[in-house]
Amino acid sequence: MTKLIFPILAAWSATLLIASAAMDGWTSDWQAARERSKNEGKPIFIYLTGSDWCGWCKKLEKEVISTKEFMDFASRHFVLMEADFPRKKEQTPELKKQNAELGKKYLAGGYPTIWVLDSEGNKLSGDLGELEGGVDGYIVKLKEYVMTGESSTRAFIDDTAPGFRDLTAADFVKVNSADDTWSWKDGVLHCTGQPLSVIRTAKEYRNFELVVEWMHEKPAGNSGVFVWTTPASVEKLAAEGKPGLPAGIEVQILDPAFADQMKAAGNATDWFTCHGDVFPVRVKMNPFPPLSPNGSRSFPRKNLVKNHGEWNHYCIRAINGEVRLWVNGEEVSGGNGCDPATGYLCLESEGSPIQFRKLRIRELP
Repeated sequence: MTKLIFPILAAWSATLLIASAAMDGWTSDWQAARERSKNEGKPIFIYLTGSDWCGWCKKLEKEVISTKEFMDFASRHFVLMEADFPRKKEQTPELKKQNAELGKKYLAGGYPTIWVLDSEGNKLSGDLGELEGGVDGYIVKLKEYVMTGESSTRAFIDDTAPGFRDLTAADFVKVNSADDTWSWKDGVLHCTGQPLSVIRTAKEYRNFELVVEWMHEKPAGNSGVFVWTTPASVEKLAAEGKPGLPAGIEVQILDPAFADQMKAAGNATDWFTCHGDVFPVRVKMNPFPPLSPNGSRSFPRKNLVKNHGEWNHYCIRAINGEVRLWVNGEEVSGGNGCDPATGYLCLESEGSPIQFRKLRIRELP
């Protein structure tokens, strides 16, 4: 019995040391944060900071993080997790090791870095470390990620329901891709990403439900599904045999690292998201809000796309000129007033290798 007590006490003490290192109302124990998130149904607000040396962190903490307004809101709706990377402050070896691992996974180029995560550690938001608008701006933005009873009930299209069938190699036709751009292996469609091009379905579709799982193989991958693609645009691409994309409604497929890459290159990132934008390409559509700054894109209401190397699940319902997108189980974006509202379905090759699987479709009246 004595031999068992000491290891248990040591482990319990290490957990207390980790947990006690965070600010009041926060935890610095990653495992405990995930457990609380799972048990309480709250997302995790993870704050990566250099508390004793980072000037921007000190400013953010003074103006936002430590305010009563922020804490009253955030502590009710989120599990607050601090990962501190100090230069002078003492930390236990266990805490240093844990935070080093968190830094490798979540640090977005500098401090402070802030994400909203689910209980598995998947990102639900972009990096919130540079949000403007003070405490009010943070609270407004964070309301997008508050889990309510309604939002946690995830609607999805059941592709085992009557009428669904697989889309296989026989259902697709080459347009302007190279001979080796697309290949099927064990039911998975592999795309090299080269050249910029598409393949289309052999037939046109009007009203349908489409399910597709996809996975980017590398960071910052780019692709998409084109809905109601115009026959004239694909015929033109095929005749010219040059790189390019057709006209239709694009349901975009981006890896979250794409935004980080654009930001690092000094490019604007406010005009797109990496979580399921839906927008018209040389056709008509009225995007559902929230909208991109220029109003042309339907931005997703939640950030649910997983990182490269992980499979994502898209459901696309297209009926009578209206397109709706579900990402990993939740409806996030879409639009109506689409014209034309019939055409080919296309899969996009756009510079990076991607895999597609479980392509399933059901035609509707």
